[in-house]
Amino acid sequence: MCEFLSGLTMGPKLDGKFGRFYSDPATTDSHRELEAKLGFKDRHRDPEWAKWEFAPGAKGITDFDGYAFKLDEERKPEWWTFDLEADTIQYAKSKLAEVVVSAGSHEISAGRLWAWGSASVEAWDSASVEAWDSASVEASGSASVKARGSASVKAWDSASVEASGSGSVEAWDSASVVTFSLAVKVALFDLAVEIVRGVFGKVTMRKAKKGAKRLTV
Repeated sequence: MCEFLSGLTMGPKLDGKFGRFYSDPATTDSHRELEAKLGFKDRHRDPEWAKWEFAPGAKGITDFDGYAFKLDEERKPEWWTFDLEADTIQYAKSKLAEVVVSAGSHEISAGRLWAWGSASVEAWDSASVEAWDSASVEASGSASVKARGSASVKAWDSASVEASGSGSVEAWDSASVVTFSLAVKVALFDLAVEIVRGVFGKVTMRKAKKGAKRLTV
């Protein structure tokens, strides 16, 4: 099973054509999908590219130095070296920095993003954001957000939010919110709804009262 972050490192025969490394964490963690994007099909005894994974450690997704590197091959390619592995790890860290943010303001309209700390994100269209700690997200269009910790989310249009922890969500238009914790503060406007998933599989739906501009629960 592929894990975040997954990627490919090219051997000498492919380096000049495809570059030395390839990974696309904004869209997939699947080696098979990465290979398909490059048109790779045949695997030989000594493959011309190597699959690898770079997985978070005990301190979580933001601690790049704590990630564990794994060469995901039954046997190490003949061309694989210690220096190449070190370069692959540096490349992996640079790709992580593109999708894992912990400060500043960011915008995303497609693909995935992980927001932590004091990061502020504006997401729309087909974007997918996972927010942790005190990160804040504003979502519109059909964007999807998962909020953890004390993350704060504002949703418009048909955006969807899943929230747990003690964060807060404000939803407008026909946005939908799924909460997993009674500590989540939810404000509903217009036709927005909240779906509460409680213990023992109990599901409750809440929505603004007819004619009401706001419902806070």
